[in-house]
Amino acid sequence: MKLLLIDDEEPVREILSLSLRSDGYEVITAGDGEEGIRLFQQEKPPIVLTDIKMPGMDGIEVLKKIKQIDPETEVIIITGHGDMDLAIQSLKLEASDFITKPIKDEALAIALKRAIKRREMRQKLNEYTTSLENKVREAIEEIRIKEMQLFQSRKLAALGTLLAGVAHELNNPLSNIYTSCQILLEEIESPDLDFKKQLLKQIEEQTNKARNIVRSLLEFSRQREFKKEILNLKEIMEETIGFVQGQIPPKVEMIIEIPDDIEIYADKQHIEQAFLNIITNAIQAIPDKGTVSIKASVDKDKGVVNIEFKDTGVGIEPDILPRIFDPFFTTKEVGEGSGLGLFITHEIIERHQGHIAVESEVGKGTTFLIKMPLEKVKHE
Repeated sequence: MKLLLIDDEEPVREILSLSLRSDGYEVITAGDGEEGIRLFQQEKPPIVLTDIKMPGMDGIEVLKKIKQIDPETEVIIITGHGDMDLAIQSLKLEASDFITKPIKDEALAIALKRAIKRREMRQKLNEYTTSLENKVREAIEEIRIKEMQLFQSRKLAALGTLLAGVAHELNNPLSNIYTSCQILLEEIESPDLDFKKQLLKQIEEQTNKARNIVRSLLEFSRQREFKKEILNLKEIMEETIGFVQGQIPPKVEMIIEIPDDIEIYADKQHIEQAFLNIITNAIQAIPDKGTVSIKASVDKDKGVVNIEFKDTGVGIEPDILPRIFDPFFTTKEVGEGSGLGLFITHEIIERHQGHIAVESEVGKGTTFLIKMPLEKVKHE
């Protein structure tokens, strides 16, 4: 094993070098602290043996420098009988050990044995730590894969429910389109343009309804891996509102009360879609004049970020409130909604390990509360 010996007394260097080499060490020597540091940077020995009192850079400074360069290096301090305070100081600076002059072979051998043992233990600890970190990473990856599989399994189960309803949901607009087309074909020679325009308008409306159902279904079923990142909640919310800015009636006021420093760990595209569905519903729930307020706060005790969407709209009847997250359930007029928006929102929030709840009172409005786990923001 390579060892650096630093001492300003040449006889000491020669005697110690001879003894150490006879014990199998590869010894490099330096006559002062500056030379010692230069050789240390060149040779990178795992053990340094340095005198504490030397002209220029003393042993304490050598110790500090070496620990700055490589904290793993074992440094043994050589002291005189009157240097105990300095010896104690060196131990506080993480010296491995100290031996006193005149140096006895037995004391030197014990100090070196301790240093080598410390180094071996540190290497084993590092190996164990690295192995543990790898196992933790593997476990996290396995959990992520299992989570993905579970989500896909849940998605397939949900798709089964969806597909069972697709035939029925698409049957109505397609039947209406077919009927309107048949009437239009029969009346193609008719001079009544208004009637034909009305039929074409119905075909357009029913086509849009069918298209919305298919589009929502495709968006939900598309298997896209989440790409989570740290997002500023206020910026994301303002960007999402920007998507529907043109749909907000003049008498509907948007109020955002989100602190600038709240961050969430989420997939940008999906979380914006979830927020967009809630905001759109809130706007459409206000028949004339009202407000849509969006607030957020951090509850460190419960470890969550609370996001509240509150509107002063018409509210939701108590008997249908438990069904609003069901696929194809809608309270909107025929052709105005697919009934998948809140279902998809619920799935997105669940995928983020979050929770969504709703409260509503007819005539007063509706409140959606999303809870995102704070630990996911910090550690995931």
